[in-house]
Parts: sequence; structure tokens; C-alpha cells
Amino acid sequence: MRFFARLILCAGMAVAVAGCDPVTDRQYVREGVGVELGYSRLNEVTASQEDYT
Repeated sequence: MRFFARLILCAGMAVAVAGCDPVTDRQYVREGVGVELGYSRLNEVTASQEDYT
């Protein structure tokens, strides 16, 4: 019974940390989410959206 409990615990921990990416996590801490406000084609895209609406 202890074997199955350990197996389930290890499997649960493996699933819990499977989505962790140390490189990306550090990037979020250093740089934020990475929203680029200085988009080079902003005027073109805005005009295109205004034409659409």
C-alpha cells in the first residue's frame, strides 16, 4: 500500500512541475510579460482596424 501511495505522490509531483520552465520563469521576473508598446507598424494596423469597423 505504501508503494502505491508513493507512486501516486511521485506521479502527482511530476505532473505539477512538468509545466515549469526555469528560463521563461526568470525572463518573466526580469522583464515582465513582454508587452511591446513600441510596435513599428502600429499606425498601419490601427488604420486597418478603423477601416474594418
